[in-house]
Amino acid sequence: MNICVVKMRPSVSRSIVSAAASIKRAPGDTQNKCQEVKPFLQIPGPVALPLIGSVWKYILPGPNRYDPERLHEVACQKYDEFGPLVRETLPDGSGLLSVFDPDDVQSFLLQTRIRPDRRSHLALQKYRLDRPHMYSSGGLLPSNGEDWLRLRRPSQAVFGRPDVVASRLPQVDQIVRDFISLLRALRTADLQVPDLLHRIKMMNMEVMLMVLFGERFGCVTERPSAQCSALMEAGGRSTRAIFKTDNGPLRLYRYVSTPLYRQLVDSQDYIYSVAKQKYEEAKSRKGSEEAPSGGGTTVLEGLMRAQQLGEREVMGLLCDALMAGVDTTSYALAFALYHLACNSGPQQRLADETHALMATSHGRVTEDVLRAAKYTRAALKESMRLIPISIGIGRINYSPILLRGYHIPAGTTIVSMNQHIGSNPLYFRDPEAFRPERFLEDSAELHHSHALLPFGQGSRMCIARSIARQAVHTTLLHMVNNFTLKWHGPKLGCKVRLINEPDAPLSLSFTDREVKASVSPQPAG
Repeated sequence: MNICVVKMRPSVSRSIVSAAASIKRAPGDTQNKCQEVKPFLQIPGPVALPLIGSVWKYILPGPNRYDPERLHEVACQKYDEFGPLVRETLPDGSGLLSVFDPDDVQSFLLQTRIRPDRRSHLALQKYRLDRPHMYSSGGLLPSNGEDWLRLRRPSQAVFGRPDVVASRLPQVDQIVRDFISLLRALRTADLQVPDLLHRIKMMNMEVMLMVLFGERFGCVTERPSAQCSALMEAGGRSTRAIFKTDNGPLRLYRYVSTPLYRQLVDSQDYIYSVAKQKYEEAKSRKGSEEAPSGGGTTVLEGLMRAQQLGEREVMGLLCDALMAGVDTTSYALAFALYHLACNSGPQQRLADETHALMATSHGRVTEDVLRAAKYTRAALKESMRLIPISIGIGRINYSPILLRGYHIPAGTTIVSMNQHIGSNPLYFRDPEAFRPERFLEDSAELHHSHALLPFGQGSRMCIARSIARQAVHTTLLHMVNNFTLKWHGPKLGCKVRLINEPDAPLSLSFTDREVKASVSPQPAG
């Protein structure tokens, strides 16, 4: 496995101070041994320079430079040099705190749970706030406080509804079966599929469009539709622009229209145009007998019925889903396929589970199959332990908190290092090994509740996590039911482009497996 193996460190005293007069003890600060509160500046970390803070570590050349595209490796550097709590300084003078102990992760997430603010997608926020005729706020991704809460409550009620997600499972299952047929058609003589990651993204784009709008767009074909290709390109260009503008030291886009910001604008304009078209079509269907294919409520219909959401709010939510939902699901699936392809034992056990379950459902993935697919769920969880969607969870504390005896001033960006925690032998036995068994109910291994948080935590968890899990589990079941997977490339790692993505092409071969449960592919609907 291409992961950082964490060095064992001596145990560190876990005494946390009682509250100082100026700081109210927060619910997450559960340890109550009394000692003097230590100032924030005593937390170890790299030296800060005038004007740019600690950012010089990420931009200046040198043997110990922090690579912003290899933040999981940067986490190892920080931990080895400074320990389980690392302080940095951002260019605006505020603090950045990296947290490497799951006890401390639990503590700061509890202490910030009332107002789970975070710092991300800042250029996207500017784009939307500059267009009040299109959007009412920055949207779910960059917004904080009341603006975020006004969107989150009614939208969560839609994205989490069983009749929205589960009712689309037959269509999602059909999309995945069409994808299996497409892989067979695209295989070369060595049984590999050229540009496999792009094909996986196209499949997940089709899934997302089906759940959002209730219709197929032609993404799962040898030659995807122009609209699918343009949407995919717009989402990727948006993500790359947001990553670079969020992490730039000067954020010049706030004052002048930089090339990166124009890239974001052009991409977001296109995503908005597609969402707007579908919104208008849904509005025209209201009151008529015409409905999207497949039955059940679509996400768009659910959002339009929510009394707290107007057109501008709905448009922002649709654009968020189209931009953020496809890549996250695709990369999670890609890493899971990689880990299964490299580990024949777990792959065979998953195949045994898959054959048994699919034999009872005539080769289709149903709600009953998903509920019973325990090893499939464990395999995805284990893959996300090794390479999660992101390195961890970020929060900005609205008021001062206490952590490890240190006073953490308000406005500090606090980030959990869950990818590092997942590879640390203090928290996971044999952390380099891919062993889904560790997450089965009958496993003797116990894991900290905050060591693995692949979809976030608390009220700011990934809003589309049910859609993502359904898509990935369905695809894994069909993949292993139909193919024996084998990896032919070098060890696969990850690079950060807002989220973790594969750092090399997917060199997988797909050998037809003797399938015990199969159905003939149905025409796309």
